[in-house]
Amino acid sequence: MAFAEDLKRACDATKGRAEDVVRRSAIAMQKSMILKTPVDSGRMRANFQCGLGDINRRNGYLPGSDALSRTAEALLNWKPGQDIYLTNSVPYAKVVEFGLYGKPPGSANGPKTVGGYSKQAPAGFARLTAQDFSNLLHGAIQGLRT
Repeated sequence: MAFAEDLKRACDATKGRAEDVVRRSAIAMQKSMILKTPVDSGRMRANFQCGLGDINRRNGYLPGSDALSRTAEALLNWKPGQDIYLTNSVPYAKVVEFGLYGKPPGSANGPKTVGGYSKQAPAGFARLTAQDFSNLLHGAIQGLRT
């Protein structure tokens, strides 16, 4: 019930600018995941993708490429009712998110890992962003008011 009430208040506050709120929220979520992602070579941060209607499975972007700008550009083509997929398609993204370093998975301890988790992001990056969605949504709405 609280989520529905929050959503109604958000819609009322944006006065017909729901599409802008969706785009801003998606960009905020992608930015959050990128900034929470641990950095070694930078490859994983560079390979965040935005897919519209389907998952964008492309990877191979070089460290330093601007994943957030690609997301913003893709979202210009978003239409209401179309699913937005914010993903990372590097093969080891799941390992980083869920602390599966080592053999067996989750056993690695070293200079960059403890118990299979990255020391830089022991709680992951995507799950933390999902937990923070309400704040990101409210931030997107506030951005329209200013």
